[in-house]
Amino acid sequence: MVKEVLDVMKTFSESGMTMHVVTHETGFAKQVADPCSFGNLKHERTKVFLSQIL
Repeated sequence: MVKEVLDVMKTFSESGMTMHVVTHETGFAKQVADPCSFGNLKHERTKVFLSQIL
């Protein structure tokens, strides 16, 4: 069921829909997020954390 939900959310993202999502699926979030959400991190602690889980 998780895959089906993520597929629907990916379709929404590709259509340009704005979404606010809270998820443990960090890889998915990075895949569909606006590039500035993951590419413009300001805090070193956040960068280290994401580098460990992605």
